[in-house]
Order: sequence, then structure tokens, then C-alpha cells
Amino acid sequence: MQHLVQTLKWGLTIRGIIYLLFGLFIWFFNNLALEILILVFGLAIVADGLVNVISSLEFRKDLDDWRIYLVEGIFVTILGLVTIFWPQLSFSAFLLIVAFWAIVSGIAKMVVSVGLRRLIEGELILLFVGILSVIFGFILIASKQLVLAAVVPLLGFFSFLLGVFLLFLAWRVQIEHDLVMGDFLNWEKSEGVETTAIQDESALDTPPTKKVSKANSLQAKSTTTKRSTKKS
Repeated sequence: MQHLVQTLKWGLTIRGIIYLLFGLFIWFFNNLALEILILVFGLAIVADGLVNVISSLEFRKDLDDWRIYLVEGIFVTILGLVTIFWPQLSFSAFLLIVAFWAIVSGIAKMVVSVGLRRLIEGELILLFVGILSVIFGFILIASKQLVLAAVVPLLGFFSFLLGVFLLFLAWRVQIEHDLVMGDFLNWEKSEGVETTAIQDESALDTPPTKKVSKANSLQAKSTTTKRSTKKS
């Protein structure tokens, strides 16, 4: 359990930082050429995909849905590599890649959030992020008339929001883990106190028994001595 929580926390933290920085970057440099935007986006989602792949392999023993993480990581990594090695993609092709990334990642997040319900609280945040991601993807597909000047701030805002939610979820995972561990330690401490009390009561009860046994033994010896004296 502790290994799962730590892996999940660090995975969410790294991914949150990636998207937070990416969102801030294209906000502050909103006049980027399409080729630079495609390259930076590709680097961001490749990093995200690799973190997902590594996390999924760490989840194998603790999480039933680790394959969802693995498939999402591989898919996102492939999309990222496509954008990195083909920066001459047309604007419409880039929009489709971003849309597919958002939809697939969103569906994966929704599925994983259901599995996490058995382990942590705060999984509704991940579910909300997944729904938001799917909606963003369909908006890009439906809005074929969007121009680059409109897509850049929209993508930046979504990436920034995604990073904030992932970091908040990582914080919630750590808080939940600390609360569970605190309750466990308190329970363990109370169990130890009760065990000590029982042992103390047993120790207090033992001496009188020994004393009674010793007194009975001395009385028996005294009686035997008296009988021997009368006979003689």
C-alpha cells in the first residue's frame, strides 16, 4: 500500500509539473511558430507518457488497472514522438493529435479513478480531470475553424489547469496516506497499551497464587511433622 501511494504521488507530481510548465510556457510565449509549438508539445507529452509507463510497471503488484496506465503511456509517448519527428505537420493534423491525446488520456483517467476508489479518497478529482480532458478533445475536433491564435491560449489554459489538478491530487494522496498511517499507529499504540495492561494484571495475580501454594506446602509439612512426633 505504501509503495503504491508513493509511486502514485510522485507520478502525479511530475506530470503536474510538466503540464504546469508547458501551460505557462505557451502563455508567456503565445506568438510561437507552429513548428516550435508542435515540438514543445511533443516533448511535454513524451515526458508524460514515459512517467506513465514507469508508474504502470510499479503498479503491477498493487493496482488491477495498471495496464490502463501502460496503454495510455505508450499511446501518449507515440503521439509525442510523431510531433517531435514531424514538426512540419499541418495545423489541422496538429489539432487532431492534441484532440486524440486529450480524449484517450481523459478516458484512461476516468477508468483509473474507478479503480482508485478502493484505495484512496480524492479519486473524484481524477474523474473530473478525465471528463474535462475528453470535453476539451471533442471541442478541438468540433471546432475546425479554430486558428492558431485561438488554440495557443486554449491549450495553455487547459495544460495549466491539468497541471494544477494533478498536483492537487498528489497532495490529497499524501494527506490521505498520512491520515491512514496515523490511525494505524494510534491503533497499534492502543493495542500495545491494552496488552501491557493485561500482562500487568497477570503479573499481579500470580504472586498471591504462589504465596497460597507456598503456605499450603508449609502447612502440609507442619502437619506431617506433628504426626511423626505423636507416633514417636
